[in-house]
Amino acid sequence: MQQTVFSDIMPRLKQPGADFGVCIHEGRFTWQNEGLHLVQDLGERWERETQSPLPLGGIVARKRLGPETIRTANQVIRTSLDYAWQHPKETLSTMRNYAQAFDDDVLMQHVDLYVNQWTRDLGETGASALGKLSTMAKSIGLLDSSAAGIEIFS
Repeated sequence: MQQTVFSDIMPRLKQPGADFGVCIHEGRFTWQNEGLHLVQDLGERWERETQSPLPLGGIVARKRLGPETIRTANQVIRTSLDYAWQHPKETLSTMRNYAQAFDDDVLMQHVDLYVNQWTRDLGETGASALGKLSTMAKSIGLLDSSAAGIEIFS
């Protein structure tokens, strides 16, 4: 098995020698346009098996920063998200700088799926999903069984 940067996966799959790959980001919406075949949608599988949203990432901070600094950072991020949600077209030029697909509709599909209410505030549902991920990671040895839980600042 060879590791490949996510942006090179679909081009490699169209060449001899690569049989399978995990397509992420915009690839979730464009794999069919590339003539590829879906074996498994891992997000759908997670949701089906756990009945919870897929925890894809997060913003983390060192505890030594202290609760006040962490809450301030959290509020700045929420303010930024609120602005972006109120002015979606203004976000497109920034997204294009980091995107693999440049079609505005694809970019907005990506945002609509992955930037949602849990991005702004995990709430009980999001915290539960992270707990399930942690439990699964411990059960297969990806995390030490004594690893600390998740502390959420709202």
